This record gives sequence, C-alpha cells and structure tokens, in this order.
Amino acid sequence: MPAGTSTVSPLLTRLVRQLGVNNSFIFDKVPGVPFTSRDGSYVQLDEGTFTGDNNAPDSEMGRRQIGGKYRSFDFGTTETTFQMEEFYAYKKYDWGEKQNADGPMLDTAGRAAVHSRHNIARELGCHDLFFTTGNWTNAATAAGDRFNNVNSNPPNVVRAQWEATEVSAANGGGRRVMIIPPVAMNHLKAHPVYTDVNARGEITSFGTHEQIAKSFDVMPEDLWVPRAVRSTQTKTRAMTATEARIWSEAQVWMGYLPTTISEGELTAAAYLYMGSDMPEVRRGEVDNGDERYDWMREVSVGAYIAVETGGARLLTTVYA
Repeated sequence: MPAGTSTVSPLLTRLVRQLGVNNSFIFDKVPGVPFTSRDGSYVQLDEGTFTGDNNAPDSEMGRRQIGGKYRSFDFGTTETTFQMEEFYAYKKYDWGEKQNADGPMLDTAGRAAVHSRHNIARELGCHDLFFTTGNWTNAATAAGDRFNNVNSNPPNVVRAQWEATEVSAANGGGRRVMIIPPVAMNHLKAHPVYTDVNARGEITSFGTHEQIAKSFDVMPEDLWVPRAVRSTQTKTRAMTATEARIWSEAQVWMGYLPTTISEGELTAAAYLYMGSDMPEVRRGEVDNGDERYDWMREVSVGAYIAVETGGARLLTTVYA
C-alpha cells in the first residue's frame, strides 16, 4: 500500500457487519432511517396531530349532512435540522510494535478492540438521546413508589405513566418500548411483587424478565436492559480497566417507537438517521520520515433524533 494512503477493507468491513452487536448494547435496536446525505431536516409534530379538535359542528373531522361543507384542518409542525455525526474507533500500529509482537495476533486483537470501541461510541450516542432529561417529559418517582421500596407497586407506577403517554401517542401508532438499566432491573427482580419467599422470609425465586415485561404492558423483546460498560480512565498505553456501566442512572425511559418507518407511525418518539453502507473499516499507513505506522479505523455515520417528545416519559429517581 503506498505511503500516506488508505482504502476501505472489504474483508474487514464484511467481518464487522457479520459480527454485529452483542446483547450488552441496545443502540442497534433503535429504528433506523437510511440517509445518504450528511445533514438534513425532519418534521416534529405537535401533540394534536392525530387527535383533532372539538369544535363541532364546524369541525375538520366527524359527521356532516350530505352536501354540507367540508372544513380543512391544520396542525403544528416544526422543521428541525440535524447534522450527522461520525461514531468511530481508531487504532495506530507503530511499525516497531508490529515487529516486536506476533503480527497476526496483534492484528486480530486490534480489530476486535476497534470494533468494541466503535460499539461503545454508538451506545453513548444512544444513551444521550434517551437519558437526557431535556429531551422528554420527565416524571419524578415519589419515594413511596421507588423500585427498591418493598411497599411500592411498580406495575401501577408504570401503567399510570403509560396512560399519560397514550394521550399524545396512541393514535399515531408504534409499539411500547422500555429501557431499564441493570441496577433498576435488579431492584425489580427482587421486589416482593415478583418474588416468592419461604417461611423464614427468604427469597426462593426472583422475578423474571418476561414476568416484569408482562406486568409493564410491553413485549419481552421490547423491554431493553443495556449492560454495556466502558473504561472511566484517561488513555494510557498500559491501561488498567476501571469499568463503569454506560447506563448507570436511576432512570427508566418508556415510550413509543416504530415497528417500521412509515407514515402511520410518525408520532413515535425517536429515530436513528443512519448513513447507508455502515459500518465501514478502513486501513492505511503513514511514512513521512518522522512517523511510520499502520492504522485501522471503524466508522459509522448517524444522528439519534427525538422526533415526538410527547410520545415518551423519562422516569427519574426510580430507586435511591
């Protein structure tokens, strides 16, 4: 490969696409809209788009006498622009490093590390969409309703929030989705609503994922428990992993996401605008006299968008 050049690696690109994403991550579950441009605009709809008004008999919908006048309706929209971002991981191989190590092993380990870090970058983008309080209607959980309070009733708490969310989202379509971080999920599994105890008061069986999903009125596959971790350390060559969960807040997101991207589900809360033919792996080398190294980079392009903020709730302080 000529010095200073780079090319897309068809083999490595195919490998990472086949490798996919493990169950610790949820970013790949967000419905995606393929987009070829690196920027664009989308329409945010107001909460009355699919519900109409109540100005009968001069209404824009309803019943009329045959031959009567039709009345048109308006609804509020906001056209919002977005800019695609690159989610990437980049690894540089010093030539001396490759000469002093098992080259194939180093290459394999590097490829796996690049893929894992690229997934972390995308998961962070997904996290910032769903768990940023300013993106959604927030609902603080009262102390008596928290998941680690043995006297609370989590199904009733969640169902009440679904009822509030349906007011603005139900007519527009989509499916119910919940994001519950691992710590909150562990509190639920140990909650008396879901456990069995023996005569000594010891838990003999914990709640299951399916049981909790059913009690929250969501399908088990639409109850997402993101378990991905990342290092919290500053970059060093010999780095000891200090791991922390990406989804660590005492929060639960619940809202409507589309099954497919279609006009009937425009009130779904969020989409991922994603670049086509992603992810992509490039390889290159640099030899400018002062530096000599090979490099590998895995990249995808996308933008996580909150489309209809009324179609979701962010429950905060679900445990303390």
